[in-house]
Amino acid sequence: MGVRFDVDTTGMAEEIARIDDMRRRAEDLTPVLTGRAQAGEGVIQEQVFDRGQSPLGDPWAGLAASTLKKRRGRSAQILVNTGKLREGIQGIAKPHSVVFSSDKDFGAYLQTGTRHMPARPFIPTGFDRGPIRDWADRVDDRVRRYIETGEV
Repeated sequence: MGVRFDVDTTGMAEEIARIDDMRRRAEDLTPVLTGRAQAGEGVIQEQVFDRGQSPLGDPWAGLAASTLKKRRGRSAQILVNTGKLREGIQGIAKPHSVVFSSDKDFGAYLQTGTRHMPARPFIPTGFDRGPIRDWADRVDDRVRRYIETGEV
């Protein structure tokens, strides 16, 4: 024995169209993530180059005396010597993600460190705490709003 329950969808065309629009927007989030990628670049710029910390908010080890001596007359700020690294930070929006990178080859040595230099990560490797976590939370909110309303 069974019970059958039929749902009458008459008059629900508008709601079905709204749900279909949401599904379509969720397939490619690039429109909303493009602006969020630029905002993420700003968080990295502020944390790394203005505050001298990782994107997670961790302070870095100070510069070695030998490095400071070589830099006489130039910036004593960590990760700021010529300004090229700062100019090379990129946030790229993909359909379902934002990718941060540097177009400078030497950035890999700064990110991971060497046997002569401690790591000073400037590209986020996680989003679990600090200023980059706040950014990620705002991205989540914007993506939800975009999917629901189409508002970028």
